[in-house]
Amino acid sequence: MRESVSFKEFAKVMGEFVSESRRIITEHDGWFDKFTGDGFLAYWIVPRAGGDDVGDREVEMMKMLFQVCHGLLYHFQTKYYGQFRANCMNFPEGVGLSIGLDRGMGYLATVANDTTIVGPPVVGAVRMVSAASEPWETCCNVFYGEMLYGKKGYVEDDFEVVITREFVATKEYGSQEAYKLAFNRSVGVLKTRP
Repeated sequence: MRESVSFKEFAKVMGEFVSESRRIITEHDGWFDKFTGDGFLAYWIVPRAGGDDVGDREVEMMKMLFQVCHGLLYHFQTKYYGQFRANCMNFPEGVGLSIGLDRGMGYLATVANDTTIVGPPVVGAVRMVSAASEPWETCCNVFYGEMLYGKKGYVEDDFEVVITREFVATKEYGSQEAYKLAFNRSVGVLKTRP
């Protein structure tokens, strides 16, 4: 924002992107929690199969979540990135959209009369965003990463994704395991409801 020629234009484009993102998330059974100034937080409620097994419903939810991530990256890159760039005096290298995913037990709490989600997955998602060293990356925690890395058939039938296991620096840790997802398919991943 500090490089923007017009703060009004920056706010307009950001507002349009966040509004479209909210629509995409809610159309895919997610909850848009809040705008954070340079990003936003969303969550999905994923039913557990019981025990340590990953149930079919959870796998389907995970596939849908990756479709949403790919769709958000694609929409940002093709529709909003150029608008942000056109409004910049100087455009630094490495600017783009990154997504962080984590999974775990969250808690709905009331803060300043608003309902918000709190808990380890929120912190973990922020860590995964900071682990994304390049724009357009999606980073996920060990739980999702191991599922994908060890059993790649979970998502390969639906769209192409390259998964790499890395140790990355995050805000709290000098080295933390993360899985980076690079999507190959550029169109047709979002299924919207009529």
